[in-house]
Amino acid sequence: IGQQLEDWLKERRNGAVEIRVPIRGELATLRALADQNAEMQAQRAFDKRSSGNLEKKSATECATYLEVESLDTVVCFDMAQLQGNEKVGACITLRNGRPEKKNYRTYKVKQDVFDDLRMMRESILRWLKRQKEWPDILLLDGGETHLSTINNALIENDMDGKFVVAALAKREETLYIDGREPIILDRRGRV
Repeated sequence: IGQQLEDWLKERRNGAVEIRVPIRGELATLRALADQNAEMQAQRAFDKRSSGNLEKKSATECATYLEVESLDTVVCFDMAQLQGNEKVGACITLRNGRPEKKNYRTYKVKQDVFDDLRMMRESILRWLKRQKEWPDILLLDGGETHLSTINNALIENDMDGKFVVAALAKREETLYIDGREPIILDRRGRV
């Protein structure tokens, strides 16, 4: 294919063309990323013609893997301290594997705390008060301690069992769900 592509480009350009494939370094990394993006776009195009889209298919496969009924709605929480002063909880929603930007929220932490767990607890309790429907899973940025803290807050507020709560420790790529063994995720997005 390389020679055919080179001939075609020469014809289109009306001049010499040399195709080189980088093997190492920044250009090799960039080429690998381009290959990955092209593969993903081809898969999306194929999936749109077949049943469902890639995001929905991924959500369905993930639900099966996690042994939950569905992952049609996923709500994710993360905490941030902006310039060391302003503390904010960020909430995003995915529906059928796609971002649902109209349900993105930020919660300015009112308590005078600089501890991630209490900030997350406050943000999630405020989020809970405004919900008309529950997600399939609430995903926290954190580890076992975050999971335990939020599960305790849900129990204290008679909200336990309404949805699955999971915590993702990003550094270790480990997913924690109460009552289950931790799941170590593959960094390439595959389990």
